[in-house]
This record gives sequence, C-alpha cells and structure tokens, in this order.
Amino acid sequence: MTLDEARRHIGEKVAYRPYSDLDRDETGVITRVNDRYAFVRYGTDEHSKATDPARLGLAAINATP
Repeated sequence: MTLDEARRHIGEKVAYRPYSDLDRDETGVITRVNDRYAFVRYGTDEHSKATDPARLGLAAINATP
C-alpha cells in the first residue's frame, strides 16, 4: 500500500504483513497518515503505531466482491 492509498483508507481495517514468515499477521485500523508512516491501532492497543505502509494491505473484511 502507498501513503496515498493509506490516506484514502483511514478508518478501515488493514492487515500488517510481517517481514518474517515466523511472525504472525496482525490486523488493525488506520487512524492517520503523515508524510512517512501510516498509524495503525492494532487489536486492543490504546495507541496507534507508526507502520511502513508498504507492509499493509486491506483486510478481507473491507474487500468488495
């Protein structure tokens, strides 16, 4: 996902694709985007985490058939 795509999907669920196959995927909601990162609130976290948008994809729940 690009920064522009992330901006268009603020408030939507995304899936984080980890760098290693040993890590598990996480889902969260994009809360904001700046000039470098998408900020995503994962699971039950109170705060959003800066995330490289290239590691994000729309979660299946958002996909249109």
